[in-house]
Amino acid sequence: MKRTISIRLETIKEESKKLLTLREAFLSVCNQLTPTVMENRCWNRIALHNLSYSKIRASSPLGSQMVCNAIFAVCKAYKSRNIGKDEAMPQIQFHKNRSVHFDKRTYSIKGDRLSLYTLDGRITVNMRVGAFQHSYFSQGIPKEAELIFKKGHWYFNLVLDLPDPPFTEHTSVLGVDLGENNLAAISSGKIFGGGKVRFRRLFSIKRKQTVFALLL
Repeated sequence: MKRTISIRLETIKEESKKLLTLREAFLSVCNQLTPTVMENRCWNRIALHNLSYSKIRASSPLGSQMVCNAIFAVCKAYKSRNIGKDEAMPQIQFHKNRSVHFDKRTYSIKGDRLSLYTLDGRITVNMRVGAFQHSYFSQGIPKEAELIFKKGHWYFNLVLDLPDPPFTEHTSVLGVDLGENNLAAISSGKIFGGGKVRFRRLFSIKRKQTVFALLL
């Protein structure tokens, strides 16, 4: 079972500037990839990697793994559109409100400290982790994440792989039969009659008929 938790980061001005520069380069690569996706109708991660990786690496300041993350982000965006076989290919634009995708090679966590890849080397920032986040950290394994900038603050939306809840075997089953004369009859023998409901419905209909007759 997977669960995403949002963690606010405590960054100083210089660290935030580095993250903004990274986001600009990341989204630029994503926008460079979309023409290749459209031309080849290709949003398979491996296939798009083979078509575009070398060209992107030669022209972008992003490191190799972050280029792979950009390819992943573009493929994910197109897959979410559920594009039909004969449907025209949309040109998805990666604007500033888009996130930067991180994987386990581009971030690491130690306690309440988060290490992130940037174009100027890694930076380490504090995470504002409360009791809610700690409760999931103690159970789950960190996976991929999305870095977003919202209302002047950075957030790390981290996916955790949590153990599935234990299976509970029920010893009894309750059947419910819905009807017209009776609202419901359950297998334990109890019957919920519908007399009051029918009376109220009939009274409501007659009242509406009376009002309509007066209007005429």
